[in-house]
Amino acid sequence: IDEIENCVTEDETSKNLIQLLRKCFVKHDSYSDAFRFFLNYLFEKLGLVVLDLNDSFLKKKCKDIIEKDVIGSYNFDSIVNSSKELNILGYNTQAFARKINFFYIDKFNKRHRVLKEGDYYYIGREKISKDDLINRISNNTDKFSSNVLLTPLIKEYLMPNIGVVCGPSEISYWMQLKETFNRNKIVFPILVPRNSVLFINNFLSDKITKLKLNLDDLFMDTDSLIKKWLNNQIKLEELISDNKKELNKQYDIMFNKIQNIDSSLSVFIEREKAKNKKNLLSMDKAILKHFKNRNDVSVNQIKKIKNKLFPENNLQERYENFISLYLNDADFIYNIAKLLNPLDFNFLILKNEK
Repeated sequence: IDEIENCVTEDETSKNLIQLLRKCFVKHDSYSDAFRFFLNYLFEKLGLVVLDLNDSFLKKKCKDIIEKDVIGSYNFDSIVNSSKELNILGYNTQAFARKINFFYIDKFNKRHRVLKEGDYYYIGREKISKDDLINRISNNTDKFSSNVLLTPLIKEYLMPNIGVVCGPSEISYWMQLKETFNRNKIVFPILVPRNSVLFINNFLSDKITKLKLNLDDLFMDTDSLIKKWLNNQIKLEELISDNKKELNKQYDIMFNKIQNIDSSLSVFIEREKAKNKKNLLSMDKAILKHFKNRNDVSVNQIKKIKNKLFPENNLQERYENFISLYLNDADFIYNIAKLLNPLDFNFLILKNEK
């Protein structure tokens, strides 16, 4: 938090953010409690409900699911089968199937994988019998925590949903669980891809407008975008295209005349035609390079815009921190909530034109 404070300005929004972070992450005993408080503050006006899956009452409700997975590897085969089917279809699976999909949380709040070797089970270095493990599941259910694959199953068992909003990676491992849901007699929800948003602040918006860049073109790779912008400035493709047409026309006329005089020269004509096409292509590249150098300021601006909107060729949402968006607009969560439609899967571009 101190590092963040050193990076932000001293305006009112920044001060409020630092106070919020200290209130959440300094005054609470655990990260999960702090993060719940943080989310509740950000989304309180939208009616967000945060469910703590580590709550002992809720964990008790899942005792049978935990015992079947830990003692009988109940879900392993179904996860493996679904994963194989997805791989055959060319869909890369994200999560690795394990015979036991639960961790055990010790008194120091450290998670240990539960492993089976022969007739015994291991939690860290501790060796225990099957009966002892069953007793722990019955009496200390809250000490067992599911891995990433079984967490969706637990969630839907406790709070069934018609649909679940997922990111790309989440959809992948949810799909690995289709057969597992059926086997556990739990309704598999409709998977709804989450919205993707690109934020363009007023500074970048101004640059984009001055350069007359099309917003759709921003999704092109950087070199293709620069080439298209340069072509738009000098109409090079149009010029080369017209010359190619005229060149082809002249060679066709010459070819027809030569055919009537001496058909053996037609090969020479075709070879010269191909050579000139190649020269035109080289000329195209040379002219483009020349104008690129002459417009280096604009070209560098395009590169900076692309790098800001797609850092390291990734989507902005994979790189940009919540804090920068919050400092730009403290109400951005509520403002964006008004614009998003969960069932509209188009990529949304939000352009600030203040």
